[in-house]
Amino acid sequence: MSLYDEFPDGVKAYDHRQLTDFVHFPKGRVCCKFCKYCLYDRNTMGQTCRVTRETLYVIDKGVGIHCPLERINTDGNE
Repeated sequence: MSLYDEFPDGVKAYDHRQLTDFVHFPKGRVCCKFCKYCLYDRNTMGQTCRVTRETLYVIDKGVGIHCPLERINTDGNE
């Protein structure tokens, strides 16, 4: 059963939840290539972020412009 079957007149209000997750990268290599949310999309034959749905063009040089990941300090260094 689809969302449209469940709510034929549309959803009128939402309950909100927030997901907090950690993504671990090799030291000094924070880029989409090593992110668990980066996936190969057979439709576009490229990489897509599962969080932002952004098409990722250069996955080994950094993160997408809409990446919501925030840096956290775990080693006492900036």
